[in-house]
Amino acid sequence: MRMGNILRAAGLAAIVFILASGCAKERDIPSNGDAKFFFDSWIQLNCPGIEPYGSGIYIMDDDEGTGEAVADSQFVYLSYVATDLEGTITDYTEESTARMLGEYDETSGRYYGPRIWTRASGFMYGGVNEMLTGMRQGGTRKAVIPGWLMSNTWYGSEQEYLDNASGTNSIYTVTVVDPIQNITQWQIDSIGRFLAGGYRSHDFGYLDLGTYIEKNGITSAKDSSDMYGFYFIEIEHGQELNNDDSSDSGDGGDTSDGYDWEDSHFFTTSDSNDTTIYINYVGRLLNGKVFDTNIKRVADDNNLSGGDYTPMAIQWADSYSELIMGTSDSTPNMITGFAMTLWRMHPFGKAIGIFYSNYGYGYSGSGNTIPAYSPLMFEIEVVENPDDND
Repeated sequence: MRMGNILRAAGLAAIVFILASGCAKERDIPSNGDAKFFFDSWIQLNCPGIEPYGSGIYIMDDDEGTGEAVADSQFVYLSYVATDLEGTITDYTEESTARMLGEYDETSGRYYGPRIWTRASGFMYGGVNEMLTGMRQGGTRKAVIPGWLMSNTWYGSEQEYLDNASGTNSIYTVTVVDPIQNITQWQIDSIGRFLAGGYRSHDFGYLDLGTYIEKNGITSAKDSSDMYGFYFIEIEHGQELNNDDSSDSGDGGDTSDGYDWEDSHFFTTSDSNDTTIYINYVGRLLNGKVFDTNIKRVADDNNLSGGDYTPMAIQWADSYSELIMGTSDSTPNMITGFAMTLWRMHPFGKAIGIFYSNYGYGYSGSGNTIPAYSPLMFEIEVVENPDDND
């Protein structure tokens, strides 16, 4: 242990002793009482002269930012680093931090970058939410948060937190990327910016999205959508089956969004929706990051591993909500946007589906690869049954 750390620890112990002995008479220690004595001692030693803010956080460094105010926004897109009081990093969002710690693994598929946090009790730590008060887009703030404010349940005062919550003392450094009032519109706008040219910053080479967009004059999300939050781009139409005509009988299918969602393009010879099709696919975030694929070349190019790189079987059904990925004895198991993209495709066609998180993984995301509220993009190609090539 370094001498500075020894002296720091000794000083902290001395302050704790003085605080404790200063109350020689018997006292009732409230919930979190000892924890508060320790935290207050640490603050006196490490942050002398800093006044508490809100319900008891201590702001160490502050650049409020100059952009849009966080104010009462319901969501915030931010990056952060969290440490304990000793400076050990306990959580973070950025790739640079992972590399610094020697934890970066390009084969893991982990997403690095800002996250969307919901500013509501039950979703965000009370102390972190109080950090955001007064901040603006582009601002960075560092604050010490006592353990009782590291609670997802919010209370109205420090005493209520002390009486009802506990946690680990933490230091957060937060940078506000974007305050968000309407999370749905924010996603739609993100897709619009992507289709209006944002895609040029990334490699979408599998189905050559960029060439198609430029060739067909797609300049906004509206140019590729007839349904709110879902964008279908047909790269190659594929084949028409004779049965297609029989399915589009004009008998009143749902066309409220401009497309007849009762119109199926895959049938067996008996006109029943019990066939199996096979696909290759690539799943991406709109920053170009591939999080899933069954194509080995794409997996290798994106340092993914552990997949089954053969065409994926899809069990067809009477509606897109009943499609099954995998064996026929499974239950419907696709996210809605993926199933909707498949439903609009034709045999041996190629298409791209882009959709907001209501049709994907919503507010929870998926593991550490897909963050909350992420619009997704899937490139899909309908291919031959691999058994037919044996």
